[in-house]
Amino acid sequence: MRSSATVFAIVLGVSACTGGSDSGAPAALPGVVSTSAQTTSPVTTTPETTSAQTTSPATTSAETTSPETTSPVTTSPVTASPVTTSPPGETALVLHQNGIGPLSFGTGPDAAIEFIAGALGPASDDTGWVESFTSPFGVCPGTVVRGVTFGSLTLLFGDPDGSREFYAWSYSAFGGDSFGLVTARGVGLGATADAIASAYPGADIELENEVFGSFADTIDGRFFLENDAISGMYGGTGCGE
Repeated sequence: MRSSATVFAIVLGVSACTGGSDSGAPAALPGVVSTSAQTTSPVTTTPETTSAQTTSPATTSAETTSPETTSPVTTSPVTASPVTTSPPGETALVLHQNGIGPLSFGTGPDAAIEFIAGALGPASDDTGWVESFTSPFGVCPGTVVRGVTFGSLTLLFGDPDGSREFYAWSYSAFGGDSFGLVTARGVGLGATADAIASAYPGADIELENEVFGSFADTIDGRFFLENDAISGMYGGTGCGE
């Protein structure tokens, strides 16, 4: 192992050998590549001056849309008219020359019966279809006749025009006045001859007729009288005529 003095002597010897060099440059140590320092002028790069492109912000005209004003839809509540069936004596049905209330002559049997039943209640009697020549109502027009009774009101159906339809009504005090029906002029069972003349100024009133007894022919039908009061009323095409 070498001493420190020996190492120091070797270093001095190396220094002495290189001390005579004219260049004055230090000798390169073995294994070390000496590179002369190159002085490179710093490259000055002129920064590219880019004119700032001023881009005006795209101005989009704001489309002003007037808000759509929708008028509120007002729906009136539907008020259903109550169906009122008048009790006996207060019915709104009137007897007239073309039928009973809104029920007109010429209406089919089923529809007519259903309508009257809805107003006055179920039928109390129904003769069914019988030959008109031998019917309980006398000789009736057409080939067949049918009488449907509601208390003191009877509807007559037949085929006087070829098809079966409602063509007459009769209202009688026999068995009592069930419903208090009257004509549009307020004449009903029990009205006197004077009351008929007052309500129907043009009525043909005959008292004690040899064939029909006392009666009055009016625009709303024929009214029969007993003891100066109406005992029966008939409208439409009569049987026995």
